[in-house]
Amino acid sequence: MNNILLYVALGLGIVFLVLLILAIAGKGETLRKWLGPIGGLVIAIVAIFGISQAGGGDALKKIREENARLEKELAALNERSEKLKSEHEQEKAAYEAKANALQVQLDEQEGERKELEKKLRDLAALSPMEWLKSLKPDEIAKIKEEINKDIDWI
Repeated sequence: MNNILLYVALGLGIVFLVLLILAIAGKGETLRKWLGPIGGLVIAIVAIFGISQAGGGDALKKIREENARLEKELAALNERSEKLKSEHEQEKAAYEAKANALQVQLDEQEGERKELEKKLRDLAALSPMEWLKSLKPDEIAKIKEEINKDIDWI
C-alpha cells in the first residue's frame, strides 16, 4: 500500500512538472493565465514533493535503518572501549603497586648491602686479634661449629 501511494505521488509530481514546463514555455497560454505565477510555484512544489517522496522513500528508510545499525555498532564499540580502558587502568594500578613493592624491597636490600660493606671494611681494617675480640659469643659458636665440621670430615 505504501509503495502504491509513492508511485501515485511520483505520477502526480511528473504530471504537475510537465504542466509547469508547458506553462513556462508558453505552450499552454490559457494554462499560464489560469495558473498565474503563484499557481506555477505551487505546481513546482507539489512536483518536487511527489518526486522526492516516490524516489526517496525507500532510500530514506534504508538510510535510517543503516544509521540505526551504525549507531548500535558505535554504542557497542564505545562500551567495549570503556571496558578495555577500565581493564587497562586496573592492570596499570596492579603493575604500579607491584613495582612500588619491588622498589621498597630493593631499597631495603640496598641498605643491608651498604651495612654489610661498611662492616666488612671495618673488619678488614682490624687486626686478627681485634677481630676476634669484636666477635659476639653466638658468632664465635658458629665459627667453632664450622671448624668442628671440617675436623670431623678429615
